[in-house]
Amino acid sequence: MREGRRLAAFDDCMRMEYRIVERVMRGHDFFEGVRAAILDKDNAPAWRPATLAEVGEADVAGYFRAAGRRRSGAGTMSLQEERKARSRVTFEVVLIWYLRGLALLFLLGGLVYWLRILGLPIGGKAFAEMTIEWRVSTVYFAVLDLVAAVGLWLGVSWGSVMWMLAALTQVVMFLGLFDIFGFDLGLVVFHLVTIVVYFMLTYWVHQEAHA
Repeated sequence: MREGRRLAAFDDCMRMEYRIVERVMRGHDFFEGVRAAILDKDNAPAWRPATLAEVGEADVAGYFRAAGRRRSGAGTMSLQEERKARSRVTFEVVLIWYLRGLALLFLLGGLVYWLRILGLPIGGKAFAEMTIEWRVSTVYFAVLDLVAAVGLWLGVSWGSVMWMLAALTQVVMFLGLFDIFGFDLGLVVFHLVTIVVYFMLTYWVHQEAHA
């Protein structure tokens, strides 16, 4: 209770309680108590330490500290240290915001395709004036871009799959089928660069996590 009064935010209180529970679940006594009271019902738990007198201040303090990365001998992080670590910009944070930026672009693109279907010639011809190939691709991207946008914003794996499917489809359209859809070098370069950047960030996130 005294520790909680010194915390500045509700989030910190919840984080501290989570740490305590996490420490309990990593210890021996909780499971031993469940065994003695519920499983074997012998009411003879073998506590570690065996008596309250053997519990030191360091043991109690350990319940209020979160397990940190084992790096250069570092064992645990205090609330202040953890807050500082969370505020540091990492490649994981950059990747999250990169995907959300792409999500907004694909959301805008999907809405433009739907407006074309509804008859507004935004950035191109109206749906009724398109060839059959363009009509099919417009409906395809109207659905796929919005699905990709949702997945990218949420940061789920299928979002990246949908995004790459949409991007690579346009690359094929404007490179391999340019006689039907025309040649758009700018859009092709954009898609290829964004995919390369994504894989670079993913690699750096993996390296950072195992540093």
